[in-house]
Amino acid sequence: MDVTLTAEAGHYYRYIVKLPRENLPQLPSSSLSREALRTGWADENKLGPKLILYGESCGGLVLERLPGEALNPQTAPKWLPQIAGLLRRFHSTKAAAFMERYDPIKSVRGYLDIIKANKTMPQADMRLIDGVLVNTGNKVKGHPWVPCHNDLHCQNIMLNNIPQGEDGNQVVAIDFEDCDLADPMWDLAYFTVNLGRENCPRTLMELYGVSKEEERRYRAYLPLAVAHCAAWAGMRGGDWLKHCGEMMVRLRTLLGKNSRTEGHRRGGN
Repeated sequence: MDVTLTAEAGHYYRYIVKLPRENLPQLPSSSLSREALRTGWADENKLGPKLILYGESCGGLVLERLPGEALNPQTAPKWLPQIAGLLRRFHSTKAAAFMERYDPIKSVRGYLDIIKANKTMPQADMRLIDGVLVNTGNKVKGHPWVPCHNDLHCQNIMLNNIPQGEDGNQVVAIDFEDCDLADPMWDLAYFTVNLGRENCPRTLMELYGVSKEEERRYRAYLPLAVAHCAAWAGMRGGDWLKHCGEMMVRLRTLLGKNSRTEGHRRGGN
C-alpha cells in the first residue's frame, strides 16, 4: 500500500505500508516481523529505506517511500558499478545477532517438495534440478557466512532520486525478509541470472572484484540460481509455468556450456 500524507501546506510525505493478509499464508505477521528486524538493520547501515514504524500487535510495517524507480534489466548495465558497490557494502557490514543461516539449496529442495505434491513439473526437469543441487553443494562447501540480501533482483533495487553520495542517484535495496547470513557469491550469482547474464558473467565479477576462489564458487552458483528461478515458478504453477519452462531451457543451455568449458580445461574437444 502506497500512502501519501500531508504534514503542512505544500509538503507531502509518502510511505509504504505492509500489512499481513489472512488469505496469503506466505505473508503472515511473523514474516513481517522478520522483515522489520532486517529492514531496521539495513536502515541503520544505509543499505535500504528507513523503517518508520513497526506495529508488533498487528504485524504491520511503515517504510519510507523512496523518490525513485525500480531498476530494470534494460537500464541495469548503466548501474552495475553502483550495484557492485552496494553488494560489497552489504557483505562487509557487521551481522546482526538475529540473523540466521540462509541456504539456497535448502530453499530449492522445499520448492521441489511442493512441485512433486502438485505435479507441476516434468520428472526429467526435477531430476535435472536435483542434480544441480547436489553438484553445487559439493562445490561450495566451507564458504564464508556474511550478511546477504538473498533475493536481489531488479525489482528489489531502487534508484533513489535524492543524491546521497558520490553516485548521485543512490542505489539501495528493498524487501529484506530473506536478508540473512549466506555466501556473498550467491547474491552475485542470483543477480547475474536475473539480468540474463549467466552465460557472460565476467563484467559483474570484475566490478565486484572477486578472488579466484570466489570466482569458482560464483560460477558454481550460477546453475543453482537458474534452477532456483525455475523451481520457484514451478511451485507457483498457473501462469508461472511458462516462465518455469523458459528457465529450464536456460538451465540446460548453461549446463551444456559449462560441460564444454570443463572439457576444454581438461584437454577435451
